[in-house]
Amino acid sequence: MLQIWNHHKCATGFMTRTLNTIAEKNGLQFWMDDRGDADVSAARKQADILHIKNAHSGMLSDPDAGGIHIIRNPFSVVVSAYFSHLRTHAIALKTGTWVKLAQQRERTSVLNKRDGLSATIDFLLDQEFFPATPGPLHALSNWPYEDQRFFPLLMEEFVKAPVTNLLSAMAQSGNDTLPYRVLPDDSDLTFKKMSNGRSVGQTDETSHYRSGDPNDWKLHLEPEHRAAIRKACRPVFERFYPDLAEESKSYVQGSAIEQETLPDPKAEMASVKIGDITLAYRANDGGGKHYLSRGHSEEYLSRFYPTLRDALAPEFCIDVGANYGFTGLLMRRAFPDAHLTLVEPIPWLKNYITYNFATNRTTFDVLHSAIVSTNAAGTTSSFGVNERSSQDSRVIAQSNWTVVETPVVTLDQLASNVGADQSVYIKIDTQGWEERVFAGGETFLTSNSRWFIKTEFAPMWLESQGTDPQTLLRYLLDRYSVHESVARVRWNATCLDDLLGPPLVAGCEKDFVAYVRNLALQDKGWVDLYVLPLPAQRNYATGNRRLPSETSS
Repeated sequence: MLQIWNHHKCATGFMTRTLNTIAEKNGLQFWMDDRGDADVSAARKQADILHIKNAHSGMLSDPDAGGIHIIRNPFSVVVSAYFSHLRTHAIALKTGTWVKLAQQRERTSVLNKRDGLSATIDFLLDQEFFPATPGPLHALSNWPYEDQRFFPLLMEEFVKAPVTNLLSAMAQSGNDTLPYRVLPDDSDLTFKKMSNGRSVGQTDETSHYRSGDPNDWKLHLEPEHRAAIRKACRPVFERFYPDLAEESKSYVQGSAIEQETLPDPKAEMASVKIGDITLAYRANDGGGKHYLSRGHSEEYLSRFYPTLRDALAPEFCIDVGANYGFTGLLMRRAFPDAHLTLVEPIPWLKNYITYNFATNRTTFDVLHSAIVSTNAAGTTSSFGVNERSSQDSRVIAQSNWTVVETPVVTLDQLASNVGADQSVYIKIDTQGWEERVFAGGETFLTSNSRWFIKTEFAPMWLESQGTDPQTLLRYLLDRYSVHESVARVRWNATCLDDLLGPPLVAGCEKDFVAYVRNLALQDKGWVDLYVLPLPAQRNYATGNRRLPSETSS
């Protein structure tokens, strides 16, 4: 008999899959229940493995109670609950409708994140947050940890190697009489498997398995939240998480983000204020210092975003080559309700992106630490990191660059959840890898009629990545409507035609590439291109210019 005593948001789904897999492989009976008044005594008579998913001290008078008790950092419990209750957790359950969760979702959906997290703490402390069931913070704070019938297993350790750590806990607790013969492999029970291929820390706000990072709470909880959680769950912190039992006194420039959550503690960090956006970057990174230049302030003020919003109203935004997250922040600012996907292959930039979104008190939906390419590239690829200037890193590394291995995704995969009639804005800046990005998105781009792409076109960089610039331009002109982006959008632009100008035409490839090369010394010129569906396939208007008095900001 194996008994697992668990709590809501303490890897109940992860544990259920692990236990059910063990049961199926060994012909054992598996029983689970998420009600606090579950008849565990009756279940023992018919099952070999029991999973009590909402355990609490009121259930422990049963003399046969005992086994392994799952515990999770209460900070993580709150953050996980906030996001899942807001979006992904089921309200219609086998046992009926979870009315209180429906009410909680309605309540938090109109609150900002700070107030929503406070409301979540209260909800998790509710003595009746689920029928006959106290909330997990209430249950954790009132558990009799001195009861020797229960062996504590920290969720943070369990998920690293579920089967191995479960067997270890069984042996240490004396609860090792389960008649198993075949066990699943730990590699089959990982966050990556549960989240459809994401690595730990690759966040998807629309997934029930959102992040997998045990330190993700540091990006969301304010001092007031941490104080309330510590007060409620002090026995848990003092016994299992003593390093978190007291508040850190060190903060970043007076903000609520602790020093240990800095994106790159070993590197000096600088920041720049662009409008109402604060962007942190590595102080010695030329790519970061580039945000001090005039062009980024112009992009912040540009009529491009409101004009695109009025014409296309993007429901999805995809930023390929997110760097420190500035363009993603602009996308979120302009299209607050859009599903926002960011892709950035430089490993340490992932932390900066997360940090910059947190400090600007906003969120993205998915962050891939990967390159965007074709299926032919395989599932992983080498990538060259230019440590002197992150914005000029490339898939094919140049001399003396750091080479890392990174996952590969395609544009088709990134857009796989976009409906046929839904609208998408895509930014592509991959330092010469654009040919593969477009090739890997051809299925989506030829089947959807409501997309708009802004992509870099830099002949010298394209050649460094094995692409002939004229061939790429000809490929685009054969399939799509292609326009040269002017450096600055007029202040009174009101429709896309004000941005686009006439399209490039087939036969101009040689002259246009020569023109772009000469825009800077040593053939280092570049431009951005706007790429759209051909007019006959396009399902949105680019015209309908309005008077300046009618424009929206």
